[in-house]
Amino acid sequence: MAKPDATQRNTDPTYIDGLVVGTGLNRAEVARILGIGERTLRTYTKGEIVTPYPVQFCLECLAKTKRD
Repeated sequence: MAKPDATQRNTDPTYIDGLVVGTGLNRAEVARILGIGERTLRTYTKGEIVTPYPVQFCLECLAKTKRD
């Protein structure tokens, strides 16, 4: 499993949305797994709020799990 590295932070909402899609789960499931609301997830993917790095890292892990 990857280790968190905040120097790899990517605040691009398109990147975050791609990670969500890459999980293969619907947005409600992703939000539940992350422990955040669907509205919050939507604000991250639309760029209304900058995604915190821990959320990005968790999304990367979820998406990687889907690929493996």
